[in-house]
Amino acid sequence: MRLPIAIIAAAFAAQSAGPAEALTPRRSPAQQEADARDRTRATSIIREGVQRCHVVPSGAAGRAVRVRIQLNPDGSLVGKPAVLGRLTDNGQRLLAQAAVRAIVRCAPYVMPADLRGSPYLWTGQTLHFKSDH
Repeated sequence: MRLPIAIIAAAFAAQSAGPAEALTPRRSPAQQEADARDRTRATSIIREGVQRCHVVPSGAAGRAVRVRIQLNPDGSLVGKPAVLGRLTDNGQRLLAQAAVRAIVRCAPYVMPADLRGSPYLWTGQTLHFKSDH
């Protein structure tokens, strides 16, 4: 059974207020809109890729997990996907294992040339896997 996957793109590096951020010029509203469109496009590509490889394991009905990934500009994974939060039961563990397998199996997530150089896209993605069935 295929699983709907909600993916929230999170620019984790942009959330930290460090000294380097103070030196970065503010992005104009037009640049911020373009960044948001790029993130949305990249998120869709990742979601479609993962959905092709993901199968909900039996025993995972009604469960949800979050998995954090980071990608290189070429779309390959940086390290192993990290399951976030505490897994409280066997169904959640099964769903998390299936999610990580799908993410690894479907990589790399090849992006169009105009997205590959965008630093906003490669800071991290949190994928939400939810089984309603």
